[in-house]
Amino acid sequence: MLWKILSSTRDLGRLEEIGKVLLRYGFGSLVQRLGLIKALEKAGKMLKKESLADIAKMSAPERVCRAFEELGPTFVKLGQVLSSRVELLPPEWIQAFEKLQDQVEPLPFEALEETLREELGRAPSEVFSTIDKNPLAAGSIAQVHAATLQDGSEVVLKIRRPGIKKTIEADLRLLRHLAQLTYEEIPELRPFHPKEVLRQFERSLRSELDLGREAENALRIRKGLGGMRGILIPEFHMEWSGPCLNVQERIHGIPGRQVEKAREAGLDLPKMARIGARAVLKMILEIGLFHADPHGGNVFYLQGNRIALIDFGMVGRLSEARRREIVDFLFGLVSSDSPLVAETLVDWADEEAVEPEKLIPDIEGFLDTWKGRPLKDLHFAEMLGDLLQILRDHNLSLPPDLSMFFKVLLTLEGLGRSMNPEFQIIPVARPFLERAMQKRFSPEELKKSTLARGKAALDLLTGLPEDLRSLIKAAKRGRLRLHIQSEDLTRLTRGLSEASNRVTIGIILAAMIVGTSILAAFGQGGIGLSTRFLGFSAFLLSLVFGVWVLFSIHRSRK
Repeated sequence: MLWKILSSTRDLGRLEEIGKVLLRYGFGSLVQRLGLIKALEKAGKMLKKESLADIAKMSAPERVCRAFEELGPTFVKLGQVLSSRVELLPPEWIQAFEKLQDQVEPLPFEALEETLREELGRAPSEVFSTIDKNPLAAGSIAQVHAATLQDGSEVVLKIRRPGIKKTIEADLRLLRHLAQLTYEEIPELRPFHPKEVLRQFERSLRSELDLGREAENALRIRKGLGGMRGILIPEFHMEWSGPCLNVQERIHGIPGRQVEKAREAGLDLPKMARIGARAVLKMILEIGLFHADPHGGNVFYLQGNRIALIDFGMVGRLSEARRREIVDFLFGLVSSDSPLVAETLVDWADEEAVEPEKLIPDIEGFLDTWKGRPLKDLHFAEMLGDLLQILRDHNLSLPPDLSMFFKVLLTLEGLGRSMNPEFQIIPVARPFLERAMQKRFSPEELKKSTLARGKAALDLLTGLPEDLRSLIKAAKRGRLRLHIQSEDLTRLTRGLSEASNRVTIGIILAAMIVGTSILAAFGQGGIGLSTRFLGFSAFLLSLVFGVWVLFSIHRSRK
């Protein structure tokens, strides 16, 4: 039971708050199925559902988002991570989660000064000549202030909010328990992989909590782009950046959401859309580390038709092997190779129950729909939406890195179309795919691949005799064991055990009732008052015992 595993009174109070918010937004059945009401009853805090007319008019995605916003930064971040699971959730849910606002009431600068002093290791006045105490922005994790270095350089201070790590860790403890309960108690939600989604969320959130890591991400991407023309990544001052603080170059420009203002300033937005797309595609396909949220709020339009990218707290990572798979997949789409596309999707999903052959008809239909269309009519967002619907129809999910990859492509095309309604991401991506294939079949890469595979084969052959010897020895000594672990089997075993216990109790109860009836019958024949009293007492005991058994069975069915 959840109330038994709560680690502190603070967790119990937070659980009460979560339960109240979920009930208020119409998710009473979910609260009941997760056992939250029982947990709160144990704490002496019975919840009452509120019925509000305006909430009743909201859609389910809107109600969830409102609840997340009310529950605070951890849940807002969870919604933002869920918005990247485009293969799991329908479009209306993705769109709702994308609208979650990571904005809070700003803290007075005095509340941040101790953190700033500790991270700098000296008085802030020794590093900065001025600090604007009015924040440029206030997020759930950090607050941003403008400042000037002693040499006159304009910078931005990103300072972590005091106590936020402790708050988030407490929420993560509860979310881990809730994810496990969701998996066990609500089978229809298992295809959404609640435990895997939470693991992805924990990794992402802990990465964002470390502001020094954001500086490292930006530095690596800046180096990987190699001074790419038209793109500006702010410079970070690593000597003053740490877990609770980073100091970065201040960017002056037109915010990315103010497209009309940029157009009025005479900027060539179609050209800038291509520049931005090339930069992000280079991060994805060549660097392997990419900005995971390239929306208008993280972009500035600069004079000279340049684009600046900011906020590298949330990034995606792709291994070299994964980048090769992505290139193969995209070439499968371009060449209408439906078996290759289906096999790649099943490999990515890692679902043994689904064979590639089952996907091929749907993939062929998808390719036939888009094949032969003029380039101007190829809307990548619509194509990807159709493809993701096929995944949802077959209950297939993608690993987090690929989910983020697809989400970034959708966001990137949306940003490009806001700058140029005729923007197409496919023509921008084509040169990257061609370069990747040319590199793969270059003499140098072929040599490298051959050596790597040869070494792997040699290692396998070298270790094979010893592995076989160990296996045979274990078999001879009777120590060879096959270990199978299944959560479903464990639950089945537990259920059978409970059922057998109830049958045993039922048999004992029936025997007691029959026995007391016999005693009562003998008592009627004049055997004595004590015998009749014993029979009547045993009958009452059997009746109470039977009511208890029926009540326990009724409770277990809820």
